[in-house]
Amino acid sequence: VATSADAPFIDVIVTHLQNLLDTSRRTEFWNQKLKEKLLFQFPHVLNDKESNGEFDLSSLCDLRLAVVFFLQLSHVHMTPKSLCTYFDSYDSFTVLAADIQNMAPRIKNIFPVIMSQARHALIEAQALVKAYETDPNRPRIHRDTALRLLAISDDAFKATLRTVPYCPHTPFVWADVHLQRSKLSHMNEDKLIHLERALKMFELSHANLPMPFSWIAIADVLKLIANMKREEGLGTEADHLDARAAYALTLPGTPPFLLEFTHIDLMTNRPKHEGDAPLCYTIAQYL
Repeated sequence: VATSADAPFIDVIVTHLQNLLDTSRRTEFWNQKLKEKLLFQFPHVLNDKESNGEFDLSSLCDLRLAVVFFLQLSHVHMTPKSLCTYFDSYDSFTVLAADIQNMAPRIKNIFPVIMSQARHALIEAQALVKAYETDPNRPRIHRDTALRLLAISDDAFKATLRTVPYCPHTPFVWADVHLQRSKLSHMNEDKLIHLERALKMFELSHANLPMPFSWIAIADVLKLIANMKREEGLGTEADHLDARAAYALTLPGTPPFLLEFTHIDLMTNRPKHEGDAPLCYTIAQYL
């Protein structure tokens, strides 16, 4: 007999909901298992009275809200009829598998795993973009494949940022996804959009953790945007962007030796001058 692939997961959810609601299990679950986990994660969240094993932890919250929050955070949906019945008589409600309408649980992946997926797709895309730039007459499938890889990398970087929201390296590396997309864009408007997104990501990275080469990356993107504005006849706006780029290179966190040896051409990911120090090539590969 065939069974739904979700059946084992639904059984786990039903069991957990029963632990939350069933009065016969409530004391053991709330006052022992849940309290132990709560104190392990947040040692000072409960006072001495609440930490006592005799104290009923469920009395601190509305069980209806607790279940609603659990369903929302777990991305589990109960049938409307079951929810109505539950709200009317939650003290005597028994959860069944048939009460679960659908589920879309999400897990928090390990940061290095998602970052590795993002970088791997980005590296493959970089190779295709380089080949496409060398020979624009290559089959269109190469450009399409590069765009798909960049979309995969973009999604993985989003997941990475959700996992570790304040990591400064994520937006810094993520910016290269938009730099690569700008190379594949046929329309100047699309190219400008991706360059501006890359600029915002470099600025976000620098705001979270100023790095020695952050201002150099910001300045280079500003110059690329300025050149596009100048081609469109917007000389005043282009001059303003060039002035911002020049000012960025004078700000703290940009040591003189980095200005001299690590000026990177962001459109090629290579040092602008041959014979540069190995450090600059390392930074170029990191972008």
